[in-house]
Amino acid sequence: MFIALVQFSAAWLYPPKKGFGGVENLQLNKPGGVPFQYLLWLSILGMIARELAVNSSERLVTVLKPILPLAAIGMISTLIGFDPATSFRMYFLWFAMLSCATVIGIVVSSDNAELALLTCFAILVGLSLFVVVAIPEIGTQADRDARAWRGLFIGKNIFGWFGSIGLVVGLGFVRPGRRLLGYGLAVGGALCVLGSGSKGALVMALSGAGYRLLLPLLASRFKADLAFVILLISFLLSALASQVLMPFVLEALGRDPSLTGRTDIWAAYFESMLRSPWIGSGPGAYTGMSPFTAVLAARLIAFGAILTPHNMYLGAFGDSGGIGLLVYVITLGYFVFVVPLRSPTRSGYTCASIGFLVMIAGFVETHEIFNAGIGGYCLMLTYSMTVSAARHAHDNRITQVADAATGGNSAGI
Repeated sequence: MFIALVQFSAAWLYPPKKGFGGVENLQLNKPGGVPFQYLLWLSILGMIARELAVNSSERLVTVLKPILPLAAIGMISTLIGFDPATSFRMYFLWFAMLSCATVIGIVVSSDNAELALLTCFAILVGLSLFVVVAIPEIGTQADRDARAWRGLFIGKNIFGWFGSIGLVVGLGFVRPGRRLLGYGLAVGGALCVLGSGSKGALVMALSGAGYRLLLPLLASRFKADLAFVILLISFLLSALASQVLMPFVLEALGRDPSLTGRTDIWAAYFESMLRSPWIGSGPGAYTGMSPFTAVLAARLIAFGAILTPHNMYLGAFGDSGGIGLLVYVITLGYFVFVVPLRSPTRSGYTCASIGFLVMIAGFVETHEIFNAGIGGYCLMLTYSMTVSAARHAHDNRITQVADAATGGNSAGI
């Protein structure tokens, strides 16, 4: 779990970052990263192969079922997209990441998985804060006229994103006996968000934490159907209010109402994406280095190194078209609005809250769609933990019924 978390969060000890923005300041150097990544992917493939050999594909497919329609659309877009080989590489690593998270959640007991996830996040948060204080030339970066924290990450925004997920994970798995670890991680994650100076990460962290605290209150007071409607209406109203109030909030914060040029970026990317509106141009076409993003980055050089549309929904539209975008939104909606009501547990609530973070972040960032990343990894891991815990609870109930029917001798059935 730890080495996967390192890989998918992109945590590493990067060289000092000398400037703010611009293609020339992109962090492409990851000392020792190549052998680490090859060993990790070999380990993941071995782990998946072992699961399939020992237990066939039933457990794996059961957990992956909600993501399979999106995977199917992604494969079609890959085969007919701008560069099938490049898209397939991104798609394969994405699906391997999902399978990795799924197998961990299946094989490791819920209690141990919770403890391991808390501990792994706490280690990376603690190391990041140590680097910020002890090696500031590496742990911080120029941010206009100040210095922002980036810890073990390529930049302050990624550090803030990691911290917001750490905050939700910490709050999500607080329980008797682990309050210090859970609340400690939540505080550490909050420090990461605040130190990064990322306003977007701050909004995401507050949204995710608030959603995690809201879910158990809502589930305990309303029936599942009504709670679902309340959650959906609340999200839609919040999204609408944020769009109406955003210019005033940004002005109060002293920020550009165009979201640092994002409105211009969105317009340029959307115009290009309309050339393939139904099935898209393939994974990575608009969410990574490609002929499309190279041209757009040159046009938008005034805003820095703009290699993605800075909007997850636009990225999904560009990579997989209108069909893929619709399936992607429905898939996220399932994790965010349905899972916590069907599985009102710590892992179910935490899965939904991470999904909520991804959903909110998608309005201003392009974190993950068909690419491997920390949001997708933690979302699938916590969902796998949720499904696995529900299955164990179901099996235990069947055993208890059998015991009652046979006088405690169900072992022979």
